[in-house]
Amino acid sequence: MSDEVVIDLTRIEGEGRVYVLLNGDEVKVRFVGIDYRGIEKVMETQPPYRLPHIASRICGICFISHFVASLKALSNLLGTEVSELPTLELANSIQHLLDNLLHLMVMSSEDLIRLGADSDLVGKLSIKGMKVFTKLMSVIRKGFGDPVHPFIGWVTKLPKINDVLTTVGDDLREVIKLVNDLQDDLTRVVTKAITNSCRYPGRSDYKYLALSNNYLTTGVPKVFSGDSLSNVDVTELALSRESLSYSYILPPKYLGGVIRVGPLARGLINNYLSTRELQRNCWSPLLYHLARLREIHGLITKLSEPSVFEDVTNVPNSLPVEAPRGTLVHVYRVVNDSLRVRVLTPTAINSRAIESDVTKALVEGGYRDPKVIKEVTEVIVRSYNPCLSCATSSIRVVVNG
Repeated sequence: MSDEVVIDLTRIEGEGRVYVLLNGDEVKVRFVGIDYRGIEKVMETQPPYRLPHIASRICGICFISHFVASLKALSNLLGTEVSELPTLELANSIQHLLDNLLHLMVMSSEDLIRLGADSDLVGKLSIKGMKVFTKLMSVIRKGFGDPVHPFIGWVTKLPKINDVLTTVGDDLREVIKLVNDLQDDLTRVVTKAITNSCRYPGRSDYKYLALSNNYLTTGVPKVFSGDSLSNVDVTELALSRESLSYSYILPPKYLGGVIRVGPLARGLINNYLSTRELQRNCWSPLLYHLARLREIHGLITKLSEPSVFEDVTNVPNSLPVEAPRGTLVHVYRVVNDSLRVRVLTPTAINSRAIESDVTKALVEGGYRDPKVIKEVTEVIVRSYNPCLSCATSSIRVVVNG
C-alpha cells in the first residue's frame, strides 16, 4: 500500500504544491502548479504594441525581465532591433540584485538556519535587508515609474541610460554601499549552509542553459553539458512544452535531458562556478545559494561601473533574457493571420530537475517520516527559488447569463 505526503509550499512566489508518493523503496515526486496559465491567451487578443506592458504584469519580481523578453520577441517578429539595450541591462541588473538579496535574506532564511547558519545573524541580515529592498524599490520607482510594475517606456521610445543614471545615481550609490556592508555576513551564512549540501544530493548529468556573455538581456544561449558548451535553439525549446497530467506547469521536452537554469547555470557558463565545486558538494541544488552570493558581488561591481553597460550590443534573433530565476523566452508568431504567444519560464524549465533532486535526496536518505520529508522537500524546492506566478499565472472568466 502506498502513502502520500502533500506539501503546500510557502515562501515562494505564487502557489505550488509537492506530492511525494511512497511505495516501499520507491519514491515518486510531483512538483505541481495549482493555477491555470492563461496569460498567453490574453496576450493573443491584444495589439502587438501592448504586449511588453502586459508581459510585465505576469510577475511582481520578474517584471523587467518579462518586459525585455517580450520586447525582444516583438522586435524579432517585426524584423526590427531593440533600442536602448544599456538601459534595459541596467534595469534587469537592478532587478536581479533585488531578487537575489530577497531570496537569501528572506525566502530561504529559515532553510539557511536549518542548514547550520547562525540564527541571530540571519535575523539581523533579514532586518537590514528590508532597508536595502526599500532603497532598491526607490531606485526602480525613480528610474522607471511604479516600483512593482514600472513603465519602462514605449516599444519605440525607451529612456537613455545616462538619463536614468542621472535620476537614480545617488540612490544607486547608497544601495551599493548598503550591500557591500552586508556581503561579509552573507558569505558567512551561505558558506556555513553549503557545508551541509551533501545532505541534499543532486544528479551529475544535468544540462545547464544560460546566456553566455555575462549580460542579462542579450547574448547567445548556450547549453553546458559535461565540460563543453553548445548553442541551443530556444524557439524550439519554447515550442516543445509538454502537457502534464498533474500540473499546469509545462516543461520543455527538447534537449534530450533534464535542464537546470538560473544562477547556477549562469555561474557555470560564465565561469564564476566550476564543475569541481559542484562535484565536491554532491551536485546539490544548495549550490544555487552560493551562485546567488557570487552574482550579488558581480552585480555590485557592475553597478559601481556604469560604463560597462555601454558594451551591451544586440544579438540578432537571440530571444531569451536572464530573469533572476533563469532563462526566460517569449516567442511570438503569426499563424493563419492570428498571433500565437508562447512563454517559457525558468520554473517550467527547472521543474524536472526539482522533482529529480527531491526524489534523489529522499531515496538516498531513506526518509519516511512525513515531517522530515516536508523539511527536505522545502529546502530543495526553495533553493531553486521557483516562481509559480510566472509558471502558472491564472485568470478567472465570469460569464453572465
